[in-house]
Formats: sequence, structure tokens, C-alpha cells
Amino acid sequence: MLRGNNMNYDDLKKFYSKDKKEYDLYHNLEFLKWFNMILKNGYSSYLNLSALQSFINKLSMWYEYKYPERKLIMEEGFVDKEFDNILDISKNLDYSQLRYQLSYNELKLLDSVYRSNNGYSVIDKNKKTNNYITFNIYKKQISKEFVEDNIYKLSAIDTTGKIKNEDIVNLFPKEKNMTIEDLYKLLRDNHDYDIEELQNILFIHNMDIELRSKILYFTMKKLIYSKRTTPKRGYNRAIYLMKDFNNYIKKLNLVSISIDKIMEDDYIVNKNNKFSKFFKDIKTNISCYIYRKSIKRKIK
Repeated sequence: MLRGNNMNYDDLKKFYSKDKKEYDLYHNLEFLKWFNMILKNGYSSYLNLSALQSFINKLSMWYEYKYPERKLIMEEGFVDKEFDNILDISKNLDYSQLRYQLSYNELKLLDSVYRSNNGYSVIDKNKKTNNYITFNIYKKQISKEFVEDNIYKLSAIDTTGKIKNEDIVNLFPKEKNMTIEDLYKLLRDNHDYDIEELQNILFIHNMDIELRSKILYFTMKKLIYSKRTTPKRGYNRAIYLMKDFNNYIKKLNLVSISIDKIMEDDYIVNKNNKFSKFFKDIKTNISCYIYRKSIKRKIK
């Protein structure tokens, strides 16, 4: 079993040999295949592959700076009088400060709100701005003659997906406080309506959320496998990241299962598998190159 700072040189060598480097997106075949697939199915990403990699690097650097070695050493019970008066910057470098360091599109991915091709903003009585997305539900035509009343125009708050009651009443007079998901559940088996726009909104929203989770998990693993520190301190940084983002992003629900497993597994290097691993790596690198080229064509 690995015991963090008590690991000797051989333990560390075995530990790092098991690093799959999932955070290196250019060589993460599983991620490249998934990302290419959702782009092919119509997903519009805020960030291309290069920008996603930059995002991971930026987040990992932030948490290495926010929780420097000296702070983590002191948390382990070691006292260094030279640093008695050090300021705890981790309290100041909170989530709101991190947002100032991120690009517009990085923030968009972090927020992962509902999105559509059209929308508008409304300032309420408390001077708070609410952003709405708009979309249409079409009642299928029985005759070839176009009927305006067969188009239902709806608006929903981009952060919650809650549809305006005055919009939904045209479709369901007795329904109130419906979300985009609620509407989809009611209409998905009803063949009288065309819900393509609604389906597209949900697909893109769900892929935003899944991509966001993948990027955050990859960052957590990058922190653990960083050779600028010990695995235990990298793990502590990853846990801090998980708690910070769970606190500030509703329904994110990051868990530590995957990184707990990294720290708990007894790593064994199979020395007899060197050549097969070598050829497997070559095959993987070729596949990664093919997917990267395909992704580059889909995102300008």
C-alpha cells in the first residue's frame, strides 16, 4: 500500500509508472474518441482541444500556487519558524478570484448553463439580470397548409432551465413551474410534436456538464501525479479542488473515488510486459493523431 510521504524511491518509481496521463488530452485516446463522437453528433464546444488542455494546466497551476508546499508541510505537523508569519493566501485565492483568471469561454464551460441559438436578458425589480434562452416546439401539421398557431415559442432561464409559466400554459394549461427536462419527459413519447430544438438544447447542456466533469477530474489527477511534489500533497490539492468546486457549482457533485483508488492501490510493475507496452503505445499514439486531426476539422 502507498503511504504518501513515506514512499521510498522505488515506491515513487512504481507510482509514476502507473500514471496514464489522462490529463494530456493530445494522447488520451479514450477522451479523443469521446470528444470526436459528440462533435460529430452536433455538439458545439466552447473550447477546442488546445484550449481544454490549457484550461487543465491553468487550474492545476492555480491549486499548486494556492496551496504551496510550505502550507501543506505545516498541515502535516512540521513547524518552520522561518514561516511563522506567512500569510494564508489560500483563504484569499477563492473561487471568485479564480474566475478573474479565466477566459470568457473557460467560464462558460464552468458555468455550463442551458444554451440555444437565441435568447434575451431581463432585469427584475431587484436589479438582478436574468438571462433567458428561447426555443420552439412545433405541432406537426396534419395538412400541408402552414398554421401559425402550431408554433409554441418558449423561454427558459439559462441557469435553472425553468420555463416561463406564461409560455408553458399554451401547451399545458394546468402545468406550472416546469423545467426543460420536465417538458422533454412529457413530450418525448408524444408523436404530435416536433421537439428537435428541445432535444438539441438538452444534448448540448448534458455534454457541457460531462466535459466539465472530465476536465476537473483530469486536473485532479494531474495534481496527484505532479513530480514537483509528493503524491500525498498532490492528493491534498486535488481534494481541495474538489471541495472548492462542489461548494461553488450547484449539482456538480465531484467525488474522490477515482483519486482515492490511485492512492490506495498497491502498484506492481510487470517487467515482462515492456515490449508489448511499447508497441501498444505506438498504436495508441497513431490513433490519437487521427482523432486530433478529425477534431481540428470540427472546431475552428
